[in-house]
Parts: sequence; structure tokens; C-alpha cells
Amino acid sequence: MTNPNLEEASQRHCAESLVSEYEVMSGETKQEQKRERRDKDLREEKEKGNALFAMQNYDGALDVYWRAMRSVSMVPTLLSNRAQAHISLKLWAPALCDAAASLTIRPSCNKTWARYNLCISKLTNVLSSDGALETDDAVPLLMYAAILALQTSSVPHAENLDTDQQRGRILKIAGNDAYQSKNFTVAIAKYSEALLSCGDTILALLNNSALCSLHIGAFNDCVALAAASLRISPTDKASLEAEIDRAGQICESGSLRGLFAAGTEMPQLLCNGLGPIEPFYSRGKGRGMRATADLRAGEVLIFERAIISVDITLGETQTHWHADHTAKSTLKSRLVDRCQRDGILSRILWGLSDGTHRERGLPRFLQFSPTLESSPLLLPGHHEFLENGGMTTVRLSSETIGRIVDKNVFGGSRSEQDCSRLFAFISILNHSATPNAAFALCSVISNCKVLIVQAMADIKKGEEIYIRYHQDEAYVKDEWGIP
Repeated sequence: MTNPNLEEASQRHCAESLVSEYEVMSGETKQEQKRERRDKDLREEKEKGNALFAMQNYDGALDVYWRAMRSVSMVPTLLSNRAQAHISLKLWAPALCDAAASLTIRPSCNKTWARYNLCISKLTNVLSSDGALETDDAVPLLMYAAILALQTSSVPHAENLDTDQQRGRILKIAGNDAYQSKNFTVAIAKYSEALLSCGDTILALLNNSALCSLHIGAFNDCVALAAASLRISPTDKASLEAEIDRAGQICESGSLRGLFAAGTEMPQLLCNGLGPIEPFYSRGKGRGMRATADLRAGEVLIFERAIISVDITLGETQTHWHADHTAKSTLKSRLVDRCQRDGILSRILWGLSDGTHRERGLPRFLQFSPTLESSPLLLPGHHEFLENGGMTTVRLSSETIGRIVDKNVFGGSRSEQDCSRLFAFISILNHSATPNAAFALCSVISNCKVLIVQAMADIKKGEEIYIRYHQDEAYVKDEWGIP
């Protein structure tokens, strides 16, 4: 005979089990729905950025891309985990590249920063012991690690691998299990496959952001973003290598002597460069530039990319004054927005005069011409990366940026197109009604406004370099009353 109490208890246990199983399934379903919603939002943000990019609104596109990247969690976690697996094998260079890629996407992870700093320390020690790194020269380390970022031998190719978020999560768990079992090589392989399975959207965000950064002159950001993309998938290796190479070329500094020699082909991209001149304190005038050697007439003294450039096409009923005002206002607005994120740009602007008596000191060449050393290795030049990397950064108010632009803006054309541009080196030169140097804008580089300063006559060592007030004499007369 059946015991009614046992039967009731059995039925109650079955009911509880069903409820518990339903709750688990319901929880998993909710998590899956949440992930799908997040993935959909990410794709929509990418499309918003792409639309802005198509309109050549690179600043707006970057804002969207960076915001979208910050919402990604799986990919930076996989990169950080793979960095740790490389660390366990004492493979410092690929570990460094993975940690940097992870931080580029998610800079808030303290654990990844610890891994990144450990790799920097270990790699520096290795290079020092090999005699490849001098104590006062970090360039070999920078270039060595940048090259290693392209060597994605530990990353399998993406061919025949489907994009599947669920598969990526399963592979991540398999990688974690392999790591716990101290099978680090297998862990690296599983993390790499997981990245290829779930990293398609973030790859597009990284690649597009790198291209936008190249367009606006944020070359440190371009290198970091392109290198991060290569740590996820080497599918687009050729194009991204070209982006890194182009940005890296621009980040290198050099002398101008011989650059424009007869028969020398103009390279597509050039770094900023100074001839034999230096900044100094000019009595009664503040900062200025003087010759450090005897200069020949026609010698190139400064070759400089614009920090930022805005061109405004004059409307039929628009006056020159309104166009000039619009161009300058647009330039200010873009600088204020960029400086919210860009720590390198903020440091450059801080070195320019703002019309007050703030002591700025004499600028160093690298202050106005950023190199790969201007930001932590393989990381963007944003405030948060500079601060975490122990580098000096400065936050500028919109009022200060406005004063800097007013004091140093270069532009105001009487042609059909009005422009406002900001250059760092030329802002140090003093003006004269009888100049010994001339300047001219040129467009030898696509999407890059370049200013060249040349000696108009022979200049003796120690003499100050002067330029005229403006290339448009009518503008000089109207603006400053100088005939």
C-alpha cells in the first residue's frame, strides 16, 4: 500500500525540481537575451559611427566608436587572459601586446594594468641585458614592441571560423580550464579562437577608429588601435600594417637639412621637422626662434603639420568676416571636444601662449611634435592612459582653449575659401614688417595641411627669425592696422 505521506513528499520534490530547473533556464534565457540586446546595440552604434565617417565627420565618428568599444567586455577579457597565459610562459612581448590591446578597449581594468606594467619591466630588463636598450633611450624598446605587435604567430587565421558569441564563451571557459591545469599553450590557442569567434564587431570598431585617428592626426591612437586589431585577427594584416607604418613614420622626428635637396622625392607622409633653429627668450618680445648655424637663402627652417584645420567655403551673401568667425569658432569647438579625450593634444596646446602672463618656458621639439614615446607603449594618447602610465597630462578649460586659439590661430583668406589652422612651431616665431623668413601653406600630403618656413636671405648664426604678419596684406591692414 502506498504511503500517502511519501507520495506527497515525492510530488512536492518533483514540483520543486521543476521550478528550480525553470528558474535556471529562465535565468539563462534572460542572460542570453541581455547579451543579444547588447550585441544589437553595439552593431547599431557601429553603424552610427560609419554614417558619420562617410560624411567625413571623423571626430563625431570617433566619439561613437570609443563609446561603443567601452561597452565591450568579452574581447578585452580574452586578451587580458591570453596576456596572463603568455606571462606564465615568460613570453613578455606577446603578453605586452595583448595587455595593451585589452587596455585600449577597456582601460579601467587594474588587473590588466598590472600585467601591462609587469611586461614593460620584464621586456626592458631583457633588452637591457642584451645591450639593445640604452638607459636614456627608449626608442629601441618602442620599435621592438611595435614590430612584435604585428607578429601574430600566436593568433590563428580567421578562415573558416564562424562568428558565434556562444561559441566564443564556450572557448573562453575551455581556455580558463586549460590555464588552471597549467596547460598555457592550449589556453592561448583557446583564447585566440574565442577572440575570432566573438570579435567581428569590435574588429570593425578598432579598424575604423584607427582610420579616423589617422585622418585627424592622432597618430598614437592610430598605432594603438591598429595593433589591438591585429592581436584579435590577422585577417586584415596587410592594410593595418600599412596604417601602423604610416602613423609610425609620422611619429618619427628628424632634421630638415637635405630633405628638399635636388632630386629628392617628396615622401607621401612627413614628420614635423626643424632646421638649424632653436627657441629662445627674445628681449622685450617673449619667446622667439633664432638660427643655430649660418643659414642659406631658401633653406627650409620649419616643416609642420597643422594641429587642426578647418576650411569654410564662402557663401554668396557671406562676408569674409563672418566666414573667418565661423571657421575660428568651429576650430575652437573641435579642439574643446578633442581635448576632453586627447591628452597629447592638450599638452601641445598648453605649451602655446594664451595671451596671459602664464609662464610656459621654452618648448622642446618633442613637446610640439609627438612621437611614439608621447604615450605609454602601444596605448592611445588619452588622458586616462597618460595618467595610468605615469605621464604628465593637463586638463584645459574651454576658456583657456579659446584664448590659445585667439592668440595663435593662422588663417583668414580673401579667396573663395576661408580657413583657420593652428600650428605649434610657427606660433613661437615673432613678426616683423621686414621679415627674414617667409611661410607658405602647401598640400603635398593628402588630408594634411602643411606649413613650410624658408629663409628669404642668408641668416647669420644667432640671428632671430622673423616672419611677416600675414600672407594676405589686406587682412593685415584690416585686422591690425599695419599698412
